Amino acid sequence: MITDKPYICKLKNPINLHRYRNIKENPVTREKIIIEPANYNLSELAVFFHNVPATKMLFAIVREVDSPILMFKSEDYEKWIERGSSLQDAQNRFEEALGEHAEVFLQAHMPRTLDSDPNGPGTILSGMLEAVGIKSTPNCSCKQRAVRMNAMGNDWCEENMSEILDWLSEEAKKRRLPFIKTAAKLIVQRAIKKSRRLIKKYG
Repeated sequence: MITDKPYICKLKNPINLHRYRNIKENPVTREKIIIEPANYNLSELAVFFHNVPATKMLFAIVREVDSPILMFKSEDYEKWIERGSSLQDAQNRFEEALGEHAEVFLQAHMPRTLDSDPNGPGTILSGMLEAVGIKSTPNCSCKQRAVRMNAMGNDWCEENMSEILDWLSEEAKKRRLPFIKTAAKLIVQRAIKKSRRLIKKYG
């Protein structure tokens, strides 16, 4: 941290940040509980700056935002150091990054996860594939695509079935697994059907 106290950034206009639902597990019963957090309505931001010399990066940490926000890296970071690594310089960069659309910028740093949509088609499909031993890995784009399926919804998934099947075929080739298009289509259709049923029942 550059300082122990946060920099208070006053916003030109109040903003509303949507907080996605998440899932927590009861440590005793192992029951999964869906948490629906309230949105943030903000007129100012408490910002800490985190300096990481080893990787030549400076991050802004906003209390209400999930992900750190990159301010300077590489050459820009070195120039910031040459200028004296001033707090005012970091504050100016943060305000510049916010721009005229602070809500859009900050919301982009609060991305959806699979837990955000436990009844979404992508989450359901991921669970079905994991049940037969096909799990996502750090290097695959499975989760990213599943999140996209959730965000776009069941109607989109049905209309873009060929694209989803192409994703599955591509991943199967990478893993050297057999791919049967008709079987894959059936699994995706079942995931969509189950998702529709759960969303209708639980939202």
